[in-house]
Amino acid sequence: MEIDSSRVFAQHVRRAAAFWRSNQGYHGFQNARHYEVEIDGERYPIKAITAIALELAGQPVLMPRDFPGRVDGRWHTMLRSLGFDILDKAGPPKKMLTHPSVTSAQLYELLVELRATVVITKNKNVDWKANFHVDPTNNRRWFNGEWRGTPRHAEPKEGYVLHWSVHDSIVCIGRYLGARRALSGKHQLIMDHTHFYRLTDLPRIGDPLHAVLIQKGPPTYSYLLSSADAKSETTVQRKERYRLAQLRLEQPAFRKAVIAHHGGKCVVTGCAAEALLDAAHLPGRDWRLGHNKATDGIPLRADLHRALDRGLIRLNSRNQIDKISPELQGEYDRYLVKPRSGESK
Repeated sequence: MEIDSSRVFAQHVRRAAAFWRSNQGYHGFQNARHYEVEIDGERYPIKAITAIALELAGQPVLMPRDFPGRVDGRWHTMLRSLGFDILDKAGPPKKMLTHPSVTSAQLYELLVELRATVVITKNKNVDWKANFHVDPTNNRRWFNGEWRGTPRHAEPKEGYVLHWSVHDSIVCIGRYLGARRALSGKHQLIMDHTHFYRLTDLPRIGDPLHAVLIQKGPPTYSYLLSSADAKSETTVQRKERYRLAQLRLEQPAFRKAVIAHHGGKCVVTGCAAEALLDAAHLPGRDWRLGHNKATDGIPLRADLHRALDRGLIRLNSRNQIDKISPELQGEYDRYLVKPRSGESK
């Protein structure tokens, strides 16, 4: 039985984990006795996940009897190469860095919203990871490549770069600042204000993103060309557009988690109409730094959220309004409390 394990990518493994959660015992596979694979912080039986991932990748169906009990064998190596850890079942869980999840449809919406040319680069080989690395002098800037030539359809500071690490199912989006020469003589694209996401699916044939990401042949760069005239925007306007596009992409999951964590009610008014609720980040929390857990925010009625963002109201440590701008006097007096002893007025 010939099996091409190179056809298995990280998204197949994650989809296999989701399938196993709902179909434990599939094809007679059982929970692990000795070793497990850790996928996004949870552990799964290696044989079951491997078999399901191979099946999802279009490979022959394997049964439990097809797996030798070998440590560090072919399937352990495959899973490790895709970025997953193999752990002793008795050992403690390993904390993993997770990126916000996006679907291919959500990713495409973000790219269109940027209204600028997006340069697409791909890393299909796990051995090429070292060619995509952070700038040692600026952890918000990344060097992408080593590539032959520079992008023809994007101008520095006017376009964006999307780098797709295929084996990890991770995409990184950043502003395109230009290129520099590497020691090898090839080119590294400079990306600024980078954001990382885990792509949960592959675009299907016919989807708008498919023609951009899934290309055959040797081209170094592919492009998503914008039909909008973004050159009329100032640098400040482009940065704000990018910020808002990122915010819209990440906010739905954050909003849902925050509202559920606090019982589905505004912490100030008690409003339980979900359509009227926003998720506001707590002081010192920043979605751009990955602070998007349920405990990083509070549910606020939308009008209060806007007032808080504009500095027109202030909340104390118990999430009560203790200060109101003169512009809003009379609007929220029913929720106003006196500052506690030791708090500034």
